[in-house]
Amino acid sequence: MEDKVLVSVRARPLIRREIDAGDKKNWACKKNVIQACHPGTKTVTGNPFNFDRVFGEDKSTSEIYNQVVSQIVEKSLQGYNGTVMCYGQTSSGKTHTLYGCDKEPGIISLTAQHLFELIRNDETRMYYIRVGLLEVYNEKVSDLLNNGSLVEIQERNKVVAPTDLKEIEVVSAEEMLNAAKIVQAKRKIGETKLNKQSSRSHTILRILIESVPNDEDAQDEGEQIQVTNALLNFVDLAGSEKANQTGAAGERFKEATFINKSLS
Repeated sequence: MEDKVLVSVRARPLIRREIDAGDKKNWACKKNVIQACHPGTKTVTGNPFNFDRVFGEDKSTSEIYNQVVSQIVEKSLQGYNGTVMCYGQTSSGKTHTLYGCDKEPGIISLTAQHLFELIRNDETRMYYIRVGLLEVYNEKVSDLLNNGSLVEIQERNKVVAPTDLKEIEVVSAEEMLNAAKIVQAKRKIGETKLNKQSSRSHTILRILIESVPNDEDAQDEGEQIQVTNALLNFVDLAGSEKANQTGAAGERFKEATFINKSLS
């Protein structure tokens, strides 16, 4: 994994609202390029946009995980921090990609399964996994594992991190996924014209990975133990939106203002 930042694009299929409105697919994906085309045709228009990865609407979340995310998870066990961030306009499929649904597991589910499989197969180290959940709503940061209490963000030694964030230890993929479900249950959502369950906040699932050598003799003799730490962040950003398209008014409009401000 040579590049520090990789940018991937996922094109989703048309949803029911768009199909009912008579919309037609107006993009084309080829290798790592996405390009606009005349609606309902393959005739491309305008300039091509190049990215590190481009996934068409026929690609599954598992394929995205294997090509993009799996290497980040594997590197985390070696002590490298990593972040997976989903960004896009409202109703573009960000939360679906991260959290999945009954028919298709999301990136977080695939991460949990992969991470604990790697841990089970590593007999050289002992691992301790903790999970924290943050929500950013109208510019205020709260702890979803601690009844939504407000969290202060501080910078120490050039590292920006939350203070007094509650974390829970997990020992299996199932326990990690149960913690992740709290995000879906407690995050702020609201209905707009473009999305019946629009995320009105940004959320961050933090996975803290700590490991030590599995050497009982060294521990018994009091030798200095080499501890490896890493942090994985999974960020589900609220979607950018235009009030004249979403019909946002009142509290929805206030939320949209903060969302767009934080994304700019």
